[in-house]
Amino acid sequence: MPDRQAMDAICFVLCTGCQWQARSRSPMHYL
Repeated sequence: MPDRQAMDAICFVLCTGCQWQARSRSPMHYL
């Protein structure tokens, strides 16, 4: 089985990064 935690972590970081750039007002909105 692949490292699901690693994949989730990368996806989370990428998603949060996009959120930060898109709307840096409330990045915690999607958390």
